[in-house]
Amino acid sequence: MASLQNMGQPLLADLLLSGTAIAAVGVSTSVPLSLGLAVVGGFGGILFVGLSTVVVQATSSDAMRARAMAIWAACFVGVLPVGALITAGLAELLGAGGAVLVDALVMLVGSLVVIARRPEVQWVGCAALPEACVAGAAPAAVAIEEARRGQSAGFGSRT
Repeated sequence: MASLQNMGQPLLADLLLSGTAIAAVGVSTSVPLSLGLAVVGGFGGILFVGLSTVVVQATSSDAMRARAMAIWAACFVGVLPVGALITAGLAELLGAGGAVLVDALVMLVGSLVVIARRPEVQWVGCAALPEACVAGAAPAAVAIEEARRGQSAGFGSRT
């Protein structure tokens, strides 16, 4: 982990891994395998949603952060019922496994299109949160810097 300079690329790889795991759930006929793949896919999805929420917050100005998060939440929560309706229609036509497979393939294709059209997203984790990249690669450096800041502000001095 110490050789990693950018945390954005592993997260994009995780997004692709999640899509692949979910697609494999759609075609799997083994319950234990499906459960394992669902854990991988679910963990990756949660990781992606968490990071993207942090990136929206970090890239918004202080004055606009609340508005940006309100729009983000409205879009995120507002799209879920539409996706559920589409997935239900697909399940009616293709069965549950087919619907999961189509959803995962749409996720993978969408991810690849974004990565191809906007290569800067590979650096979004470090561009928006450079201290997070430093913390991931060298946590001791962050602790030393925070201690230095505290002492220079007078928090560490005893009078």
